[in-house]
Amino acid sequence: MRPPEEELKHLLLAPELALLKRIQRRCDALQLRVGDDPALKDSVRGVIVEVLRESGVQEHDRLAGALAPLIVSSMRQEIRNSRDMMVDALYPITGQLVKAAVRNAFNELLETINAKLDEGFSVDRWRAKVQSKITGTSEAEILLQRNPPFDIEEIYVIHRPTGLLIDRVSAVAASGGENDDSNADGVDSELVSGLLTAIMDFTRDAFSDEKGGDLRTLTFGESQLFLRTSANIILAAKTTGTPPPRFEAALQRVFLSVLERWNEFLASFDDDVKEDQKAAFNDDLDERFHDLLRARTKNFRAGATRAYAVIAAVFLLIAIWPALSIYDYYRAQAIEADARSVVEGQAALAGYPIDVRYDGDEQRLVVTGLLPSPAAKEGLVSGLADRLPDVENDLRLATLHQARGDEIARNLGTVLTAEVAKLKASLQQGMIDLETQTQANDAVLAERISNSVAGLDAKFDRFEKALSQRIENQIATALIPSPTKVLSDWVQTNAVFLSDETEFRYPDWAKALLRELAALIKSTPDDLRIRVVGYTDDTGTDRLNERLSLERAERVAGMLTALGVPENRLIAVGRASEKSIGAGENATYNRRVEFEIVTLPE
Repeated sequence: MRPPEEELKHLLLAPELALLKRIQRRCDALQLRVGDDPALKDSVRGVIVEVLRESGVQEHDRLAGALAPLIVSSMRQEIRNSRDMMVDALYPITGQLVKAAVRNAFNELLETINAKLDEGFSVDRWRAKVQSKITGTSEAEILLQRNPPFDIEEIYVIHRPTGLLIDRVSAVAASGGENDDSNADGVDSELVSGLLTAIMDFTRDAFSDEKGGDLRTLTFGESQLFLRTSANIILAAKTTGTPPPRFEAALQRVFLSVLERWNEFLASFDDDVKEDQKAAFNDDLDERFHDLLRARTKNFRAGATRAYAVIAAVFLLIAIWPALSIYDYYRAQAIEADARSVVEGQAALAGYPIDVRYDGDEQRLVVTGLLPSPAAKEGLVSGLADRLPDVENDLRLATLHQARGDEIARNLGTVLTAEVAKLKASLQQGMIDLETQTQANDAVLAERISNSVAGLDAKFDRFEKALSQRIENQIATALIPSPTKVLSDWVQTNAVFLSDETEFRYPDWAKALLRELAALIKSTPDDLRIRVVGYTDDTGTDRLNERLSLERAERVAGMLTALGVPENRLIAVGRASEKSIGAGENATYNRRVEFEIVTLPE
């Protein structure tokens, strides 16, 4: 029997005591489960296994995303730390990879040998070069070994995500046999597809290709696997012998055509694919394999027809080009000849330097030179338009002086204006007289009007005669200019051109021009003087040009003196290149002698 105080305590604190016992039991249970490290490990081990199993079913993606980086990092670290063990475990796979690496190293060796061979000269070297150009094979391979015949044995199409074999065609089936599920060596095709997928994934992940690419070839014994990959499939072609240069391009076309036509089928491929779809894919792959075998018999020269067409077109252009060039040349010559005939037919252009050139690139006629007046330019433009209407003209012409063609019209206009003003004043005065006279008586008015009208008629008669006489005198003066006026007009529109030093550019024309000038000078008053001015272009020094321009003026003055012009009426002056009338291609027109009237008679 409990003591009274205990009984009282039990009665008052019964709930609390029961709760305290339950807590004690739970603490004891937790102590047994996690009280030390071994107990905690045993407890957590079972929980983690169950949690991972349930998460793998219900939240697979989240679990994979959380654990994948850690697992991959651990695997890579383990691979680096246990390379010997990995080599032993993966020897069946790495053995093939080593062979591939050796093959790649051997290809690099061949390229190095080719580079060395390029630096040397020998009969074998040139024989190998010729054979390489004919066959398209590396010169190093020709020198090191004879090429075995190339053959395509079979093609695999593998589903890359799962490693399942989608289809396989072989040369045996192409020749009339049947596909089987094993190679000639008795290896299961499904095993080959799985191992090939594993090899490619292993090399990509473990060896981390810098460019992120996949294996392109695998070499084993006398055979090679040429690989083409996408996200969904691996296409592998097993071959023997040395492949022609165009084989890989042909295989790439087969690969791309398969992807283009069967992309949806390949993306959703699994073991439960419908038989009719698989049969259609097999038929299509078999047809493409036949096309590849037929292309092999032609050494993969499917594009030869197009190449021959391009070569034929090039040779045709080479053959036509000379004919076109000859045609363009003679056409340009004909156009230039027609243009020269137009220039020679313009009497006003005689003795003036004018060049014509047909620009075949721009398809236009370029005319450069110096003209005596704007009227001469208009005549030339009109003549070229009539003779060559379909040819565009590029006129680069300068004018020596501006002609004064409207002097007669201006003089006549001045006379007529003055006479009309006088007539108007007379009429106004007559009207004033009439208005004044209307204020007188009728008799006186009638008499005065009669007298005024008679006087006005007499004035109009005198005015008409005077005006007619003055107009006739002005026309006669304009039509028959004075010798001085003729000489003044002549010197403004004529010059003598030189080619080099003191040699005339057009000797015959220069002599005829000076004879005409000498006759004009001798017909003018004796007190009239002519300044003979020599010019040069801007080449050479100033001192040389000053001397040369004076020599040119003195030579022309001497020829005028020989033609009968008094020496005291001529003044020879050299002005070098002060007054330029041409630039660029027209710079030679500055080599000339001009004339100026110094003293005009009173």
